[in-house]
Amino acid sequence: MHTLIKIIFLFSTIILSTLEGYSQIPSFTLNMRGGTLKEILKEIENNSEYTFVFNEKLNMEQRKDISVTRKSLAETLKYIFKGTGINWQMMGDHIVLSKVDKITISGYVTDRNSMETLIGASVSDPKLRAGSFTNSYGYYSIQTAPDSVHLQVSYIGYTPLLKSFFAQKD
Repeated sequence: MHTLIKIIFLFSTIILSTLEGYSQIPSFTLNMRGGTLKEILKEIENNSEYTFVFNEKLNMEQRKDISVTRKSLAETLKYIFKGTGINWQMMGDHIVLSKVDKITISGYVTDRNSMETLIGASVSDPKLRAGSFTNSYGYYSIQTAPDSVHLQVSYIGYTPLLKSFFAQKD
């Protein structure tokens, strides 16, 4: 009986030490308004063992408002890089950043009632500051980052229309 109690105690100690290890998963609390991506990443590097590796051609001067409270690193990075055109991948204690492959979205802009094509309508992605105009057939084509896409369509005499949807590469 005494041996059984020792085994149970040893087993309980192993389980508790394992649970304690899980509580050591770093969580991040960041609150920055209008900080550049470079500044936000420096803050993470200063408060963790992680370092970021990226090509200087990436636009790290994009400004972002960030407010996360006790989130995992993965959740924090997902929030930081959403809509920036930048991918991230963890490799040990390094986080490698790369440019997102763009996707092409194309279609026609027509009047809702008459189905007449609208020549010269503006189609833009306000987040990426990319845009296009429809041609003589009402056709447009725009390159944007995959994920949550926001396209704004405007035409003289019409109320601007903002369409949001999820898009990914086939």
